[in-house]
Amino acid sequence: MAGDAARVDVFPSAAESGVVLPLGGSRAGRSSLLQVTGELAPARIIGGEAGLGKAARQLAQRECVAFRLLPLGVVLGAARDFYTFAGIWKPRVLAEFDRASGDGTGPTYGRFDPLFGMRRADLGPVGLYNAIGRSNILSPGIRLELTPSKRIDAFVGDRAVRLADRHDAFSTTGVKDGTGKSGSFAGHQIDARLRQWIVPAKLRVEADATVLVRGSFLRAAPNGPTGNTRYVSLNLTGFF
Repeated sequence: MAGDAARVDVFPSAAESGVVLPLGGSRAGRSSLLQVTGELAPARIIGGEAGLGKAARQLAQRECVAFRLLPLGVVLGAARDFYTFAGIWKPRVLAEFDRASGDGTGPTYGRFDPLFGMRRADLGPVGLYNAIGRSNILSPGIRLELTPSKRIDAFVGDRAVRLADRHDAFSTTGVKDGTGKSGSFAGHQIDARLRQWIVPAKLRVEADATVLVRGSFLRAAPNGPTGNTRYVSLNLTGFF
């Protein structure tokens, strides 16, 4: 990546955007009719990738005839850096950091909602497992990637996960302690993947295994899980 020019694109500030809600109403449980989000494309730097995004959103809902404006403070940030070692398996160590804001107790609505977008590349497997997404999360992690051959690649990683705001629901799990007394450390996510091309560029098999080890927040929250989350999947993908 040496020689690439660094580039940062900044979207309009969310300071003048807002969420329209009924006068005196609560933000909790209200469905949206309109949602618009913006995210910064990653800036490429020597030896890694970094991205910083600020999203502006508008939610509108009609109830009677009285409305009030709620200011926004929604932030998405991400950073990646890696080092590749010499060797036939091409080992690469990747350090990563993600933060997506949550909604606190103040007058500003702060929960980031990505609407669309992939998660597998850096947050965890897709499918039935959907605990970790880009909402109310602060997460550093490290990953080791291996490529034994042109047909086989694998990785194993560990990601510490915390709540960006302890009063909001943890990421996409729905687990929440509105008092904030359960803390902000959700735990560790250990993730592994093995892929092999059965027919090069045509048919590939993939095995995934993920464990979400509960931290103090998931153990103490009123609606937290009773144990660690374990996920295993086997996928076969055809390319046409």
